[in-house]
Amino acid sequence: MPLAVHLLEAFEPAVLDALRAQLDPAVQLTAGLNVPPEAEILVANAPERGHLTASPALRAVLVPFTGVPEPLRALLLEFPALSLHNSRWPTVPTAEGAVALLLAAAKFVVPADRALRQHNWEMRYAPSPSILLAGRTVLVLGFGAIGQLTGRMCHGLGMNVIGVRRRPGAPALDYPAEVHPVGALRALLPRANVLIITLPLTAETRGLVGAEELERLARPAFLVNVGRAAVVQEAALYQALKDGILTAAGLDVWYSYPTDAASRAHTPPAQHPFHELDNVVLSPHRIDLVREHNARLAAELAHSLNAAARGEPLPNRVDVAAGY
Repeated sequence: MPLAVHLLEAFEPAVLDALRAQLDPAVQLTAGLNVPPEAEILVANAPERGHLTASPALRAVLVPFTGVPEPLRALLLEFPALSLHNSRWPTVPTAEGAVALLLAAAKFVVPADRALRQHNWEMRYAPSPSILLAGRTVLVLGFGAIGQLTGRMCHGLGMNVIGVRRRPGAPALDYPAEVHPVGALRALLPRANVLIITLPLTAETRGLVGAEELERLARPAFLVNVGRAAVVQEAALYQALKDGILTAAGLDVWYSYPTDAASRAHTPPAQHPFHELDNVVLSPHRIDLVREHNARLAAELAHSLNAAARGEPLPNRVDVAAGY
């Protein structure tokens, strides 16, 4: 039996060609804004209610990136017969990006670069604000695939790793790490100099890290967020950086985004002026975007859809109620 798959997203022609070239002949692929009535799997970032009801045969929604938009998760709670899946290929670039932000923040790379571009060598002869990461402890909040790989990279830097995760039980790791439930977070924070956040945004994670949590980190304290901005309370984060409670931070996710193409050149990423602070590395939510993106995206989509065509479970199922 053929498997009817519909792409709601407007993929670049090169991605679509690469995907088609890798698909099993049993996969019948269509694309466009109108979902055909025979579609069984819908590949989409943000489908609306009409897309989910257009096909009586629809049984699964596949989001082609890591994480799930909150509006989609809320909508799918009304469609319990539909399973939700996402892509895990950005795990590697996101983990690499988290470590890149950590190194840039801990070594104050951006202020040094900015000064030397003005031919200013004063940082070379001033007391260094940089810290040695080897021997420090990193707490990874959100110890799923991205968090575990980030922890392995941090272990490679000589750091001690603590993981905090919602799901019970310790995952199989190829490096030493403590793994604790979310309820232990406050007790663990004083042991960590570095807090790396890889959590999705759900009702349970929104505002999870506030002023009290940031204050409890060991000094000097650093924060990296590659999960979702609203996991950390914006005002508390800004104030902790301004007051020196946090020595520095690397942020790839933000509190406000451009709403259209015309606003991309002049939209502030937050209500508070993070751009005025020298101890923040700002990244415009692009840390997982690499040159290999299109090829890897096509390969993972093909892998997932081919598995479904063989009658196997569609990989990377998301718990809709939990949000990940």
